[in-house]
Amino acid sequence: MQTTLSWSGSEVLGLVWATDAERTVRLVMSAAQVKVQSDQGPALWGYLKPLEVELKGARMSQDLSCAIGALASATVETGDGASVSSSTDLTLPWHHPQPLALTLWFRNGCEVRIEADSAFCEPADDARFTESHAC
Repeated sequence: MQTTLSWSGSEVLGLVWATDAERTVRLVMSAAQVKVQSDQGPALWGYLKPLEVELKGARMSQDLSCAIGALASATVETGDGASVSSSTDLTLPWHHPQPLALTLWFRNGCEVRIEADSAFCEPADDARFTESHAC
């Protein structure tokens, strides 16, 4: 079974700065839009609740007061500057041990860019999948 996070349509509860020496930022999603593809049958779209993306060695300079609510889209950029790869979806669990930049565009007009030394996103054991019945 493969689970893919689709940033668009996900709901952000907030960005939390941890008080550690590693400058950790947690992107907390109250409902992450995901596609679950099993070995048999069609893919199911729905929401994974809750889900967090943890960014280590994070740097950003924006005001985060508007970084809440529905995401319009997001991009993860990885690479060394000479060769940059960009992705709008993540296959879960996701571990990226190298520098990256995460840019979030919220439906409220807010844009947040976080640069980090590494990041990961792994659904917790108590995360619940709820199928979407949208038409």
